[in-house]
Amino acid sequence: MNNNTFEKYLDNTKRCFYPPLSAMHSLEIRRYDKVAVIFNNKSIIFPSIVNSHMTKAGESFLINIPESIRRKLQNEIYNIEIIKLEEIKTKKIEKNTIHLTEITESYKTITATNWIYRNQIVLWNKNDKNRNCFPIIVKEKITIDKDLLLYLGLYFADGTKSDKSYYQLITSTKEMFNLSIKNYYSLIKNPSLTYSLDYDKGNINHRENKDIINSIKNYWGRIMKNNKIYTINFKTSRPNADFISNNHNEFGAIRFLDGRKTPLLLHKWLINKIVNSNNKKHLLYFLMGGFLGDGYPSTRSKNKAFNWLEIASNKQESWVWKRICTLLDIRFISQLKKHDNGEVLRIPGYLLAVDLLDKGLFEHYEKRRKRLIDGLSKRIETYIFGLFLKYNKKEMLMKTDEIKKTASYIYPKSGSDLSSEKLIIFNKSKLILTTEGETFLNRLLDNKIVNYNGRNWTNSY
Repeated sequence: MNNNTFEKYLDNTKRCFYPPLSAMHSLEIRRYDKVAVIFNNKSIIFPSIVNSHMTKAGESFLINIPESIRRKLQNEIYNIEIIKLEEIKTKKIEKNTIHLTEITESYKTITATNWIYRNQIVLWNKNDKNRNCFPIIVKEKITIDKDLLLYLGLYFADGTKSDKSYYQLITSTKEMFNLSIKNYYSLIKNPSLTYSLDYDKGNINHRENKDIINSIKNYWGRIMKNNKIYTINFKTSRPNADFISNNHNEFGAIRFLDGRKTPLLLHKWLINKIVNSNNKKHLLYFLMGGFLGDGYPSTRSKNKAFNWLEIASNKQESWVWKRICTLLDIRFISQLKKHDNGEVLRIPGYLLAVDLLDKGLFEHYEKRRKRLIDGLSKRIETYIFGLFLKYNKKEMLMKTDEIKKTASYIYPKSGSDLSSEKLIIFNKSKLILTTEGETFLNRLLDNKIVNYNGRNWTNSY
């Protein structure tokens, strides 16, 4: 047994332990030094800060044990090894990757040290007073991919961002929960999550709580069991409403949080990196993640046809969505709410909505995806494409009764986007489907926006 390894009796009621002076002196460890603590040959490993106080016999060192680690301890003697961690310098970004050491340049309170595993580092936050000795372990660099961008967009929409708070995120579907958990665990290698479920009962919901709880448990299933969600909180956010909103979550929403400050700062920093970049692909997926949280497909009251996509925000944060839409050449209309700090961006465009569906819009929120598809299926543009599908023809005469129904759309607008994008050609006698239009029709079929009795587009004339 070397000088930095020793035996110690521990039990799970102790918040700290006192290493022998010989080990501390051998490693030249001082108060506030950062160390890796290894129990029983790597069966348990965690980072911590060394503290000390003066006694009659001299300086006495102590090392705090995270609560998550204490729960794993048995009342027995442990072989303990201490390794001193050295601060590391910032490394520069590579294409499609982010070096997490860069965060120290944005937050002067955060320092980075090496870790015992290659390609991982430890981030320490000086201002995280309550959990200063419980930092986060992260990859030294991360790859920017679609799932991470969707997750960060969702966090910007539905996660906490105040510097006075800590990491907290709400997810409304199983798919959103799995997306979020996957990326949280990918970012943070020493997770510390707790969970609860919020259910907005509303004013006119007269179901018994026990019946609601049963339906909640049936929906969330293993997610509730595996993640130890014991608390279901009932609330009424709109006590005077006489109807159930379309945005109502039938099975509630899972709230999960990490009480350390550093995960929050890490997410805010990553979001800032993405938002202030000019990478259009990254910005598009970030926007789609925002739609998962605060986005919604608006439909017309009479025929339920698609109106526009909208994303809710507030006056302080709406600039993010405006900047992204501007860079992506997406037209939007801003509408301020009269009675609060809210702001809604309306994003019209039939072709844009289909394009976003192709790229996976609302793939983690089936209710909203279905509403969008149903709304698009009722648009006049879809009706026109449906006629080509119905008769399996590339050209149709304008004088037919079915084409005449579209006259209010065709003649005043000259086919609008369909003509400008060269999907359909209009003239006095014929309606012609172009090669680009054939490709678009197949996209409508793939997304189940258009279909006539199961008939598929065959391109045979």
